[in-house]
Amino acid sequence: DFGLGRATLGLDLDFITAADFAVIRALLPNCPVVDGSPVLDRLRAVKSQREIDLLRQGILLSEAGLERLQVDAMAGMRQGDLVALYRQGVATAAAGLSHPVITAEYVTLGAQAKGADAGAVAGDPLKCDMVCTVGGYASDMSRNFTFGPPSADQSELHAIAERAFEDGLAELVPG
Repeated sequence: DFGLGRATLGLDLDFITAADFAVIRALLPNCPVVDGSPVLDRLRAVKSQREIDLLRQGILLSEAGLERLQVDAMAGMRQGDLVALYRQGVATAAAGLSHPVITAEYVTLGAQAKGADAGAVAGDPLKCDMVCTVGGYASDMSRNFTFGPPSADQSELHAIAERAFEDGLAELVPG
């Protein structure tokens, strides 16, 4: 007996479903429950050098995937074709790594999001929000592209996203 039948429990309520919370309360009716999410968020924010290295590796792999997408994307390609280019670039860059690499891609084609089967046409913006997970550490990044020359508004949005990426990268330090 660890005394859990009467302990105060700090739970990460950001990640516990209402159904699971009800089960916990029923199983431990004498335990007060407090929201431990703020404490756990602060703990997760502190990274060791190894964790930072894995996050940086994810960024580098994602950049390789996005470079492949940017270089090889053509008008007429559908969202699935564009995602495949990204995955190929990541896989090529990750060849030989000892850590598992997993990607998740969220791609929006067109100023008004087109359906998955619609092909890209000149002037279309492409919003890419990519997650590259290396050794269990997910690096999330966004890039914006256009098919052909960007409009003034598209150029401004791209510059904002680029500055945010650089600012975020500079914040990755131990501790």
